[in-house]
Amino acid sequence: MKRIVTSILSMVIVLSLALPASASDMQVNASDYISSYSASVQADGGGDITIYFDIVGIGCMDQIGATEIYLYEKNGTLTKLVATYSYTDSAYADAMMGYDVYWKMGNVSYDGISGREYYARVYYISGVNGGSDTRSQLTKTITA
Repeated sequence: MKRIVTSILSMVIVLSLALPASASDMQVNASDYISSYSASVQADGGGDITIYFDIVGIGCMDQIGATEIYLYEKNGTLTKLVATYSYTDSAYADAMMGYDVYWKMGNVSYDGISGREYYARVYYISGVNGGSDTRSQLTKTITA
């Protein structure tokens, strides 16, 4: 039992250090299936963008992660959807969804345009024993 508690505490510390999201971006005590979740977008230079997310369940979940991520680009007054990521796409399945785990942390990347603004909407799911809950979250806008 002590090992499980230590593992969970270590996971929480890793989550808090790994994501460049502020504490106000994290949603805590979200539901009967979701303990917390957060998402952020980071500019990596040269127009490259990384979308980070994490979700923590209320225990060991049958399925937990991001079902879809939509990335939007703002250019002046125009906003358009530039990328869609889905856990059903084999290229993103492992990065976005976990099974029989307590939490899922992942990221996806996009080759954007320097100087443009980007934000994402992340859709989450967490479920166990036939029950589940979903949430969505809009990230803050960043400039690539």
